[in-house]
Amino acid sequence: MKKSFKFISKFIIVSVAILIYSFINNNKSNSTAKNSNVCDDCSQAALLPYDCSYDLTDSTAYNFSTVDTTDWLYYYKTDRDTIFEWKDVSYNAEESCDPGNRCLDSVEQLKYKVIYPDYPYTTCTKKPPLVIFFHAGGFSDCNTIEEANHILQIATHMAHHGFICVTVEYRRGRAISDSTAAIQNNKKVYFTTAQQVLAYYRAFQDVRGAIRTIIKRNRETATPYKFDSTNIFLAGFSAGAICAINAAYYPTQAMINQIDQGADTVLGSINSDFYYGDTSIPFHSKIRGVFAGWGNAFIPLAYGAHPENFFPPSDTIPLICFHGELDWDVCPYDYQNVYFDFKGDSSFKDPNNHILTNPEKRCLPDNRVFNMPYGGKFDIDAYRFGSFKMYCFLRSIDTYTELYADPDMYHGIQSLPNDDFGTDFTNEDDVYSYIGGRMATFFQAALYNKTHPGFTSSLKRKRTYFEECVNLRHSCDTLNSNNCGSLTTNPCN
Repeated sequence: MKKSFKFISKFIIVSVAILIYSFINNNKSNSTAKNSNVCDDCSQAALLPYDCSYDLTDSTAYNFSTVDTTDWLYYYKTDRDTIFEWKDVSYNAEESCDPGNRCLDSVEQLKYKVIYPDYPYTTCTKKPPLVIFFHAGGFSDCNTIEEANHILQIATHMAHHGFICVTVEYRRGRAISDSTAAIQNNKKVYFTTAQQVLAYYRAFQDVRGAIRTIIKRNRETATPYKFDSTNIFLAGFSAGAICAINAAYYPTQAMINQIDQGADTVLGSINSDFYYGDTSIPFHSKIRGVFAGWGNAFIPLAYGAHPENFFPPSDTIPLICFHGELDWDVCPYDYQNVYFDFKGDSSFKDPNNHILTNPEKRCLPDNRVFNMPYGGKFDIDAYRFGSFKMYCFLRSIDTYTELYADPDMYHGIQSLPNDDFGTDFTNEDDVYSYIGGRMATFFQAALYNKTHPGFTSSLKRKRTYFEECVNLRHSCDTLNSNNCGSLTTNPCN
């Protein structure tokens, strides 16, 4: 009887233990399903990353465990040879890779890849948002998308959290000036060459053509992914940030003409029709936010004091920026005067023995010549607004914006642990993971604001300027989860 009682007791204890173990593991399994792969449940998948209950900063517990990547896709028209504006150029001034002075007819660089989550696209009517990335490189031939590993890292992180991400290549090729136009803040400002202006314009044409092409292919049934074309975000670093800002904040040819000095007269419309995505495809009104890593915007001279008259407040888009405060020569953190190179020919040199780069006729269609206008040899012709200036402008017109500044950083992450935005990370990948988490959370808030108007207004009342301090907000939390001190600090005052 005692043995029987002991056996029954032991059986009950073991059974209870098994039940408890099963209960705990079942809960763990459910929790993991929410944080590692929700794609099996359409009702849950459709919430991502729209639902503010999900932490998009976490790089260890993904919402989608599997992502796929397409092969290279091309965004030029197959009948491009009939379009007279198509030309590209490579300058031998690119000393680090020295491709040589030549015109290029190849369009193989007009390509992109798509990184997309394992999402139930055929069963869910709600589709993921889209993020389009543009790589850095100073518009130089020497810097290609294949070298932009950090963009691939961030895009993969965001795809695991429910975004469809695209990395885009665009035309490059520039000749820069070695002649000082002025001294500003005890630092040299170099002339902006005609070749640089044309490089900007070619890239700006390409990013618009790429965006239109990506939207058009999304409408086609052959793609293995589908995104919500009403929720598009643009992102880039350095030159790529300039491209993203330009595509988002300069919707008209008239605005472009005020910064690119008549480049359309030799290269055609900013919305040229030599891309697979035709010019009838609108996208500007569908852009929900922009990320800019150490980038800048070009501002016409007449609007330097009042950029709100150039960028209509009703048309502004949320912007998140990361930038080093010591950046000057590449993309200024604050602002920089622009001086267009003055006119001459290759036989004339200024007192610094600088060969003039205005006008330009190499590799332009129909033997056209680009004569860049100028106000005078050493007169200010325009402005470059860096991240700080753009942040203050958007803040002044009550547009949702965040700025992450590092007082020890120059242009890009060059020296760790100095260039860490206050994270104390000693690994570059960890810093970029932090950047990607902040970008995803910022875009998440912009999406949430569409269905919950006024949400970003609550964030604007919290800290939005993070100098050498870590922002820990996530899941659309409105608390000030950071180590940044006073909430009332306004760096723009």
